[in-house]
Amino acid sequence: MVAVPLLKERLTAPPPPPEQIKRWIAELGDERFAVREAATRTLAHQGAAIEPSLRAALRAAPPAEAATRLTDLLRELGPRSAHNLGAVRGVEVLELMGTPAALTLLRELAEAPADTLLGQEARAACRRLAEVGRTPFP
Repeated sequence: MVAVPLLKERLTAPPPPPEQIKRWIAELGDERFAVREAATRTLAHQGAAIEPSLRAALRAAPPAEAATRLTDLLRELGPRSAHNLGAVRGVEVLELMGTPAALTLLRELAEAPADTLLGQEARAACRRLAEVGRTPFP
């Protein structure tokens, strides 16, 4: 079945290297508007995986322009963002599929850090499956 490998690819894509994220964040305060805009767009496309880096950068009291852009990016990463909705829907699909491969992937996703929406949703799906006797755990 093609669905599980596709969902795995989409849901577990690794974030960019930390050095690259730092470079993009630094570019949010660049003197050139085009550079700031490009960095903002690039960071927005990275999704929730870079949220901790954005929060850390904002806590470091950046210049006003960079702080505004960081705040806007964090707002866009809220629970209703396209990235987060895609993750929630992906977990729902795996839960509904209930195949051994889907359940294995749910187990893997449930190991994500506790502060990530993906990890929270996967753990909730595993609990629901366990309640009806379709436990994804060995």
